[in-house]
Amino acid sequence: MGFEQTKHKGVFKRATKDGDVIYYIRYKRNGEAHFDKIGAYSEGIREAYCAQKRIERLNILTQGELTPITAKNRREVLTFGDIIESYLLSLNNKPSLASARSYLQSLKDLYNLPAQAVRKAHIEAKIKERETNGAAEGTINHIIYYTSAVYNLAIKNGHKTLINPTKEIEKRKEDNERKGFLMPDECKTLLNALKNDNADELYLFAFLLIATGARVSTILYLRGIDCDFKNKLLKLANIKTKRAYNAFIADELYNPLKTAVEQLKNPYYRVIGGQKEIKKYLSEKLQKYLDKLFNEPKGIDYYDRKNKIVVHSLRHSFASNLAIKGVSPFVIKQLLDHASIKQTERYAKIADQASRTATADLIKNIIG
Repeated sequence: MGFEQTKHKGVFKRATKDGDVIYYIRYKRNGEAHFDKIGAYSEGIREAYCAQKRIERLNILTQGELTPITAKNRREVLTFGDIIESYLLSLNNKPSLASARSYLQSLKDLYNLPAQAVRKAHIEAKIKERETNGAAEGTINHIIYYTSAVYNLAIKNGHKTLINPTKEIEKRKEDNERKGFLMPDECKTLLNALKNDNADELYLFAFLLIATGARVSTILYLRGIDCDFKNKLLKLANIKTKRAYNAFIADELYNPLKTAVEQLKNPYYRVIGGQKEIKKYLSEKLQKYLDKLFNEPKGIDYYDRKNKIVVHSLRHSFASNLAIKGVSPFVIKQLLDHASIKQTERYAKIADQASRTATADLIKNIIG
């Protein structure tokens, strides 16, 4: 169902199949049009509210804070949620935007508090909740960092009476090494589940991740022209470092990949998603399979960063299984396009542990 302009400028609505209505606002930021979802009618969202949110957003973009008239019309004090919104808008689609939004969501229960009333104890209480649920040290430090950045920007924008509540919060010593990865038979289980569900695009997406060890962004930007079937090579782009490197096309990957490329109308179109669309939501769909097949059966907590299997774990699975088979760390470094061998050394530890386990199992079988 299409979008419909409401009586309010820049406010649109869209009816859903279940009878609900979703509201959106449209505005310009740095000359580019943005279309943001505000919420659903069933959630209490109304046109007038959306119009007010649009005005606030425009004021923040142009002046860095709400105008006195807008603030007065709201009949409420500046909230923690207000200064977070101002901070997120200031990032202006920078790579850190998604990360900032995700970590600040940990504090969503505090959003309605006056920004001036948020104290160290409030932040520490939310941090303790995350730690209890298994959040890693790096996650906690990101929450502290972004909260501090939110207050620093608000103070810079003229809210001089605000006090940064993170000043005396001690950062955690980080140990963010992931342990979770899939063994070959588990990778096969995942691919079979996708094939059985006829999830062809998701199947190829997962297969490419498993067979190359590339990052999600690299696979999403892979084009037909980058696939050299004659030499069974893929030219991959490391979006993170803006480097190009090669990966091998395994025999099992050859046919499904070649079929997908042949269906492209233009060799410069992307293998996953076609010409323009970057299907980032495929990661969310794939994560549901990983949760159902591996995390939930093992009782792995949602916030258990070290052991939870996530989409990025497929990259670790590729490298870990190579290490277990005795492949040199220098070869793995090249295949992963790591900048330094230090990044690859973690897989040597996995190989060492696998060797210890294999030796222990052998002796048990001999003695038993």
